Amino acid sequence: MNYKYKNNVSGSYFFNILTGSFLFLFIILSFQQVKAQQNDAGLWANIYLEKKLVKHLNAHLNQQYRWNNNISTYHLGYADMGLTYKVAKFMNATLDYVFMERRYISNKYNSEYFSARHQFYFDLTFKYDINNLKIHYRSMVQAQIKDVYSSEAGKVPSYYFRNKLTLQYNLSRRLKPYLACEIYYNFLHPSGNEFDRTRYFGGIFYALSLQNELEFYYLIQRNYNVKDPTNDYVIGLGFSHIFK
Repeated sequence: MNYKYKNNVSGSYFFNILTGSFLFLFIILSFQQVKAQQNDAGLWANIYLEKKLVKHLNAHLNQQYRWNNNISTYHLGYADMGLTYKVAKFMNATLDYVFMERRYISNKYNSEYFSARHQFYFDLTFKYDINNLKIHYRSMVQAQIKDVYSSEAGKVPSYYFRNKLTLQYNLSRRLKPYLACEIYYNFLHPSGNEFDRTRYFGGIFYALSLQNELEFYYLIQRNYNVKDPTNDYVIGLGFSHIFK
């Protein structure tokens, strides 16, 4: 079969190293023994907006809301805003700020409260195409602080190294199914560095027009090396609009 590669040699070599390392970690974590876990069902919904500022530079906003406890309780919401720069044909760089409010319910004291969180992240996304197959590898460094004015540890950031591999196949101009996996590595933590979360995605993009797109996906989130680990089974809905 004659494949049409759309990336340069140096870019594809580097991409192969990254994806190979990711798959190796994925296999190891898949067989890791974990404590008994609780299962939960959730719903995530988001709206994504993007606007080109100048050549190779875009601004974006992603607003998401999440429900858990079998989709019966509002859990959290966040606004993710930032800039993406096209470094090369096969690589983008993104710098973002995220403001998040997470809801907590205390059964012991019959009360609830919201925890405010601030996240900052930088990522590089590498793209590699083989005909209609699109392969994306995203590597992210994320820092988060929470409850700055209401907790003694509020100004102490937590750090994550997040890596995500996505395989997307363009069935047509409108339909684009995909599979993806993301791995979280908690580093510079006082109790030690460790993997504590993986996410498995299966979904599809449906293009309404050149500027508007719908997304439907199913997500399995596995938490481990944490107190009270859970397995989350999530239905996801998304809408995106690209401004002219």
